[in-house]
This record gives sequence, structure tokens and C-alpha cells, in this order.
Amino acid sequence: MSKSNGVLILAMIIGNALIWSGIYGTNGTIIQRDFNFPLGNDNFEKNYYPLWNDLTSQSNIERFPRIPLMSPFLILSYIGLEMSWITKVLIVSSYTFLTLVVFTFLTQLLKFLNFEQEKKHSYLLLIRAFIAAYNPVNLQFLGNISFLISLAALPLLLFIILRYLKKSFSPLLVSGALFLSLAHPFLFIMNLLIALVFGVLVYYKEFKLLLKKATLSMITFVLLFAWFIIPYYYFPTT
Repeated sequence: MSKSNGVLILAMIIGNALIWSGIYGTNGTIIQRDFNFPLGNDNFEKNYYPLWNDLTSQSNIERFPRIPLMSPFLILSYIGLEMSWITKVLIVSSYTFLTLVVFTFLTQLLKFLNFEQEKKHSYLLLIRAFIAAYNPVNLQFLGNISFLISLAALPLLLFIILRYLKKSFSPLLVSGALFLSLAHPFLFIMNLLIALVFGVLVYYKEFKLLLKKATLSMITFVLLFAWFIIPYYYFPTT
């Protein structure tokens, strides 16, 4: 990573932290998918743990795919960090991740198009990444923060396709991006389909290569994460 990109990433982290510096903890209830309970460490932990407790209930079926995305913040809760601070860390880190992957994808897209990138262009891309991160749709997902992470997995997938498909391509990279897409089945399918269409549009002359590596990536993903399907077998209506 170049020194200039390092400075831009640092600016990205500071910028996201400043944007959310005004949020404060509350003892009330945040009514959203990820926090529809009185704000407190005990309630936060009970909402996501234990993993295999009453999996046939509708609420756990919905939350189960989000548990890995929320696990770092569960760890913060277990070690005693107050819920108000955990919420801040969760929001800032999620929007920083979204900004970073959009910026990385746009940078790679310019390289792929053989566009000569100057320093001023990098700053424009950084501004564009912030606009992408803070559009009305993503702000609507503020209370569904695991959904936001899954939305951020899409530009990550597109970056992997541009950067690694014809080089040292690793199915594990795609599997990791798809893993981040698991907050909701709709987001997973959406990310998968958009990535496939994007790959076909970019590498239409090398369709066999794309098909081969896409198939290998899906096999790898299924072998690694097929256990996610288990709870759905116990809930027929799902």
C-alpha cells in the first residue's frame, strides 16, 4: 500500500469517527432488527446467544446468519464494555468498512479501465466513497447494521473479480465476501447475482474462465458454510 493511500485510509477512519461522534448511549429501546430490545449488555447477549437455543423460533431463524457478523461485538460485551460504546464501535466500524471497500473497488475499476490515476483523483474517489456509504438507503440500514455489512460485501466481491480473477484467484476470497453477505438470504442472492452479471460483462470474452472460477468458488463456499442451512430444515415454513 502506498503512503498516499495510507493517508487516505487514515482520513477515512477519522472522517467516519467524526461523523458519528455525536451519538450517545441511551437507556431506552432502539426499535430496529439488530437492536429491538432495551439497550443493555445482558439483552444484547441474550438476543444473539446461545447459537443453538430454540432454532425453530422465527426470531432466531432470522438472527442466526447475523451471529458471525455480530460476534466481535458480543466479545466486547462479554469483556465488559458498555453497550453504548459497543453501539458506537459497531456503527463507526461498519461505515468505515463500507467506505473502504467502495473506495478500493473504484480505485481498482480505474486501473482496469487503464485510467491514469492522479493524486487529485484519489481524493475524488474518497469523496465518492463517502457519498456511497451515506446515501439514504444505507442510512436506512443504520439499525440493521449487519445488513449494512452485507451490502458492503458487494463492492468487495466486485473488487475481487477485477483484481484477482485472471491472476492469483483464490476461491477463499470469494467465499469470505459471500460469508459477509449472509445477514439475509435476499442480500446474499442479490450480491451473488450482481457479481455474476458484473463478471460476465467485464470478462465476456473469457466466459469459460469466469464459469470455471465461479463454480470453484461456489463449491468452496458451500463446503465451508453449508452448516448455515441447518436451522432452516427445522422450520418448514421458512
